[in-house]
Amino acid sequence: GCSMRYFTDDVLTLGFVDEFDATAYFEGEFREVVGEELDRFLNPENYLSDEEKLKLMRSRMPTLSPIQIDIKLRKHGILKTVRDFVVTNEVLDIAYNRATFFKRGDPLIETARIAIGLTDSQVDEIWLS
Repeated sequence: GCSMRYFTDDVLTLGFVDEFDATAYFEGEFREVVGEELDRFLNPENYLSDEEKLKLMRSRMPTLSPIQIDIKLRKHGILKTVRDFVVTNEVLDIAYNRATFFKRGDPLIETARIAIGLTDSQVDEIWLS
């Protein structure tokens, strides 16, 4: 077959196709990764906490242009609220008005979310709308 075997020294994990004697490559304290440790290595998302899963999901959300952001905020009736908040802080004002793109995990998004009283899931909904 062509299944992989994985070996680690707890810093580096290497995969080998099983026809080769992987141990011949190693100097030092490598051991084979098997069982749950192997599954965690191959499928880390299955072992994430709910909070980590949400963070990962948000990191994979699309990057939005300033135009897309404003249209989404307008569609949800909060464009003026966001703009009114942003102008209260010079740094935020510059960041919002000069940004060429927005990522869901940006600190700017989190600051605005808290200030205007939205939940994370409300922001997710706006972001993906």
